[in-house]
Amino acid sequence: MQVKRPKKAPLGIRIYMGVMAAHLLLAFFLMPAAMVAQQSGNAPVLGKAVQGQSAMGIEGTVETAINYVSNVIGPLTAGGFFLHAVYANHQGKGALKSVVTGLGVLGVSQATRLAEFFVNTGQAGVH
Repeated sequence: MQVKRPKKAPLGIRIYMGVMAAHLLLAFFLMPAAMVAQQSGNAPVLGKAVQGQSAMGIEGTVETAINYVSNVIGPLTAGGFFLHAVYANHQGKGALKSVVTGLGVLGVSQATRLAEFFVNTGQAGVH
């Protein structure tokens, strides 16, 4: 009786998995160095900033990313889905999936803008 060997994964998948393994291995070895780099002496530096810089750097970056996604990426992506719906309808294919996905992307974009509005107006009321 001959044992069947499993087929090898396609070359692209093997390369992708090798690159992912290399990244994980590199992250595993670099993580202690990154943790030490965030410390000053025996305790991590919290609430401090470099001379001339604000301690709000990360918060500002996150806010900028959220603004960019909700105000630029979301509407452009929704527009792309709506254009695809027009193209699909012209080709005689179903366009409902593209329309629903475009509306969903616009909904997520507007939900993030609404959450941002609530956060901004909520901070104004706290003294």
